[in-house]
Amino acid sequence: MKKSIIFKVTMLVLILIATASCSTILSGRRAKVTVNGSAPYSKERVFIQTDAKSYSNVYLPAVVKVKRKSKPSVIKITSDSYDYSSIVVGKKINSAFWWNILLGGFIGMGVDAGTGAMYKPEQKHYTTQMTPKQNKFVVENSSAHSTPKGKSKDVIVINNPQARMHNPLPILDNDTSFDETPKFTSTSDVDSDIPYVEIRNTYTYVVVIANEDYQSEVKVPYAKNDGRVFAKYCKQILGVPQENIDVFENASYNNIRKAISNAKMFADAAGKNARIIFYYAGHGIPDETSQSAYLLPVDGYGSDVATGYKLDNLYADLGNIPVSSVTVFIDACFSGSKREGDKLASARGIAIKVKPGMPLGNMVVFTASSGDETAYHYQNQSHGLFTYFLLKKLKETRGDVTYDELFSYIQDNVKMASFQNYRKIQTPTVKAAIRMNNSWKTMKLTKTK
Repeated sequence: MKKSIIFKVTMLVLILIATASCSTILSGRRAKVTVNGSAPYSKERVFIQTDAKSYSNVYLPAVVKVKRKSKPSVIKITSDSYDYSSIVVGKKINSAFWWNILLGGFIGMGVDAGTGAMYKPEQKHYTTQMTPKQNKFVVENSSAHSTPKGKSKDVIVINNPQARMHNPLPILDNDTSFDETPKFTSTSDVDSDIPYVEIRNTYTYVVVIANEDYQSEVKVPYAKNDGRVFAKYCKQILGVPQENIDVFENASYNNIRKAISNAKMFADAAGKNARIIFYYAGHGIPDETSQSAYLLPVDGYGSDVATGYKLDNLYADLGNIPVSSVTVFIDACFSGSKREGDKLASARGIAIKVKPGMPLGNMVVFTASSGDETAYHYQNQSHGLFTYFLLKKLKETRGDVTYDELFSYIQDNVKMASFQNYRKIQTPTVKAAIRMNNSWKTMKLTKTK
């Protein structure tokens, strides 16, 4: 009788242990996701590498397996005809994992955590951006470029922040002939002879959002040039590696969300010493009811703040990332005005004075204007006024300038230039999170640790 009871109890325990690992049993250690190409008409065989398996001679769309684990999985794709952007598959808790609690399976929870089965991909479908290899940028007279130092330059593929062409050209100190900007010629003094500073800022991640060609609103003059040149400064003067710089041109709402997600992933990889620089050029819009400010994606409507990205949300998203510092540059105004000074077509004929918002964490925010002012462009220099003087000071000092000195220079010169060109005053502002006190004043963008 005793043996029978012991046997039954033993079998019951074994069954509970086996069935309690719900995620491992129901889902397994690997998950399936579908990879789509941005050019669905293209039919060529590709090679796909995930953290779980390799796939040779397959066509897109393709169903592939990734590991179920807490860290994001990376999917890499190669072929003869195209460059493909890498896909980062984020993870979330698998719903099957919670059955362990209902079944009292704490052992099962441990098993699921150990196997990684407690996680699953955030979404089932992902799209890789495809860039034809024969359409890579070609720079005139490239054969004339040479450098005894053997430096090389990476080129950002515009509109695709994860797909890049590596080392297509040598780079010269004070290089004036190389231009990453296709079909655009600028005569600005800040766009040429950019210094190359010998530092390596590996713990800094840069997000550049340059919104110029709006779908339902007027263009923002020179916004794309602002973003492209700022990205060059981040690499050549601030020493940020090319792979740490993401440029989003004409960014949609989801592009902005993706930029924030990338910043969070970088912080997770780099640790507490990480630094983030966020740059935005484009339209800003006000909420007339709450007086809150919004960044306007290119697919947004100036008359509908629900289509915008709330500035307070941006501060919260970036400010809550556990990093050494977050620096934000915003070349936009939030009064409902255009860079030319008149109002957006969808805005009322009055300027709205928005609430400035409060930076969080270790954040410092530089903005192009204050209150109900307009953030103007500098037509002779092919930049926004704010961005032009930001770049000019970085160039003059080779980045060796404190935030306090940088702000004073920008504010003094923008105020004068706005009066001289528009007979209006544009007043840049700077605001730091409360915990920063006055420590932000001695900070520098060239900090490498």
